[in-house]
Amino acid sequence: MRLGLTLAEYEDITPAELVLLLRVHRQREDDRRKEREADLYALACMTGLAVWGKLERFDVLFGRDADHAQEMTAEEMLDQVRAINAALGGTNSFDG
Repeated sequence: MRLGLTLAEYEDITPAELVLLLRVHRQREDDRRKEREADLYALACMTGLAVWGKLERFDVLFGRDADHAQEMTAEEMLDQVRAINAALGGTNSFDG
């Protein structure tokens, strides 16, 4: 992750300052993501109008409906982590 710190600056900051920098970085990345989504939405609107003659709502295109945010059980999350780990070539050292 790039926070814009030199090694000397990193060594001189406190943990609280590091947490603050991480929060600012996360907010900046969230803002960038939202801006990209807005750009994609504008492109999707133009494409939709040109091809199908209709507009889709932003929430529909980007899955911001209430059903999208579902909580996983611990077992589902563990299965997801194992799948990602396997896809990235990792090994499972916890299951013996």
